[in-house]
Amino acid sequence: MAAITDVLGNIQYIDDNSVVILAGPAPNDPANRSYVTGPGVAAIQTDENVASLLARLHPKTALAPFTRPNNTPVWVKGAAVSRLMAPLANDVPPGEVVGTVLYFGALHQAVVEDVPTARGIVNAHGGNV
Repeated sequence: MAAITDVLGNIQYIDDNSVVILAGPAPNDPANRSYVTGPGVAAIQTDENVASLLARLHPKTALAPFTRPNNTPVWVKGAAVSRLMAPLANDVPPGEVVGTVLYFGALHQAVVEDVPTARGIVNAHGGNV
């Protein structure tokens, strides 16, 4: 179990193994903003630096490191990736590079790593794609 304080000051206790995506700040966010996806319906926004939060989590299988198209870090649960593929034309925002789109059921995450690299990273972190 990990205690996470959301941006409203609420303490939420989560199962470390429930984290599917752990992302750093979006471009216009404060530098210490992080997003935890998986334990609930919506992502939990925190004001804890993503590296500090990652160091406090102890899932059974380490989260897989990737880079989002905006060059910020993102970690994913390899075993939660249900499929991955090269991006479709409408998956790539103007001015960004997307190498692979990872799917987790109804969720998805674009990353800059190409498909063979992404597949290798996912499978090395408990995935099977």
